[in-house]
Amino acid sequence: MLQLLLALCVGAESPPNVLLIFADDLGRHDLGCTGSTRIETPHLDALAKEGMQFTRAYSSACVCAPSRACLLTGKSLATSPIRDNGELPKMDGRFAGQRAMPEGTPTLATKLQQAGYATGAFGKWGLGGVGEPQGHPKYFGFDRFYGYLCQYHAHNLFPRYLDAHDEMVMLPGNDRSLLGEIWGPDAICEDALGWLDAIPDDQPWFMYVPTIVPHLALQAPPDLISYYNDKGWDDPAYEGGRGYLPHPTPRAAYAAMVTGMDRNIGRLFAAIKARDEWDNTIVIFTSDNGATFELGGFDPEFFGSNRGLRGHKVQLYEGGLRVPMIVRAPGATRAGSSGDTVVVGYDLHDTILDLVDLPGTGEGDGVSLKPLLVGEDLPTRPDLYWEHHAGGGWEAGLLDQQWKGVRRGTHRAMPNALEIFDIVADPGETTDLAKDRPDLVARFESLFAQRTVVSLPSWNPYRDREIALASQRIIPRGEVVQMGMLQLAPDESIDVQGTLDGLNAGLVGGQLSVSGILRRRFLSQGTVCTVKAGGRLELSGGNVPLNNAVVHLEMGGQVVFLGFTPETLPRHQLASIRINGTPSTNQDGVRVTALRRGVMVTRSDSE
Repeated sequence: MLQLLLALCVGAESPPNVLLIFADDLGRHDLGCTGSTRIETPHLDALAKEGMQFTRAYSSACVCAPSRACLLTGKSLATSPIRDNGELPKMDGRFAGQRAMPEGTPTLATKLQQAGYATGAFGKWGLGGVGEPQGHPKYFGFDRFYGYLCQYHAHNLFPRYLDAHDEMVMLPGNDRSLLGEIWGPDAICEDALGWLDAIPDDQPWFMYVPTIVPHLALQAPPDLISYYNDKGWDDPAYEGGRGYLPHPTPRAAYAAMVTGMDRNIGRLFAAIKARDEWDNTIVIFTSDNGATFELGGFDPEFFGSNRGLRGHKVQLYEGGLRVPMIVRAPGATRAGSSGDTVVVGYDLHDTILDLVDLPGTGEGDGVSLKPLLVGEDLPTRPDLYWEHHAGGGWEAGLLDQQWKGVRRGTHRAMPNALEIFDIVADPGETTDLAKDRPDLVARFESLFAQRTVVSLPSWNPYRDREIALASQRIIPRGEVVQMGMLQLAPDESIDVQGTLDGLNAGLVGGQLSVSGILRRRFLSQGTVCTVKAGGRLELSGGNVPLNNAVVHLEMGGQVVFLGFTPETLPRHQLASIRINGTPSTNQDGVRVTALRRGVMVTRSDSE
């Protein structure tokens, strides 16, 4: 049955395998084949000689999670369900992950899995996890996952544990310090090799490898650090800070991380060749965004990671978006070729489907790059769009593969003026042409207006926030809404008249009015919640369910802390409850009543 399905879908006896490698924070010039004179990447350099390099490749986003969502769905940031990173707080000692894609979102892996491919993801997921389990890779087309579900967990490369599909696997000898017994990327590579070895010879496979390097912290195998230390670089120690570990030789460590990534890629290549499948395997390599700024001991100037480009990761200037991209597709690519057509990460969704002759192209925002691989021109190249929601908000676009528009401050009612650059003549984005090109200003305004509004208000520019707020501002009486982690800006509000359910998910920021029922794991980071008469707030989140949050308890309202007794309810939790503006630290003005599974706090003047 499997072979019949594959034959019907792809019209070939041996459908091609697919290896998709997605580096993390790798700069445009961090590989030997893209111009690095300091970092050695022999396996990727060899891949470039066998395949095609795209010299004007862009990432789908300037940070991790949305870039991954776009890659897997073929959506740009104009339509992607994930528009920014969305960190969830730790749960029960585990890293909880990020906001999940909506359930049922079709992905590249889903389509390949349905066509009979074995599918595995090995590395950093960043699109759901313990905090939002509906975002697990198994629900988006992957038979196997091994690595870090949470991208914040991946800030350490000698972790105590890794996520092995539905299990938490401990790594003996690791304690999240600078060095340990098992380098995370090596463990991930071992699992990928074991998965590949178990696939029957007659079944095609799709291996997605979203590596966790060279994202900080600076941690690498000691033998590779020694190799680069022997080069005699001036390498001043990094003292640590901003949550990153110190390192005695940070430049050697960064180079060792990239070479360590390349070494593991070489191991994958060797395993594919040992299966006699190299000539029937599509291999694609790119990065999720440009190199980061000077942070955690990383020295972008020393390595020239974003050489000649303005900006860096978390910005929508060229340095935050330009990435390496190599595609090797047997029977299609011309060995050692290169092209300067503009391409973008989410193009790879349609490219892979086209190369394996499966349906599903044209459903997203990208285009198949297959014509370029065989030496032809693209029939169309849609204009590109990006947005970013940290740093005051950003929007950017690229028209006609030449004109770049960037606007900052999009989360303010009056954003910054639009900047326009000719990136063909001015790739460093030094000369703003906006005042002289009102025609381009109008086109960019039209492009920006085409974005879809996403339901999370803080993932929209200011002009679209009212629409987003209106979509979720009021939960009417009688309506029950189940929602995962919520992150609200300080001015965003929700009026809970019905039920907003989600005891396993937190709520960060915003203003809440509760006359119905609100169930959350915790409220934190400035949330202000008013519990009105008849309203009930239920919290389940361990020792600190109210963390830098304030609850104004009105007469007839209830606050329930699950898992506590009247004797164990901390004073600092009562201090977060205000009666007429006064904290109830010593149970002043409140009544604490024991329940079967917790305690209920009401006003003592309530009838």
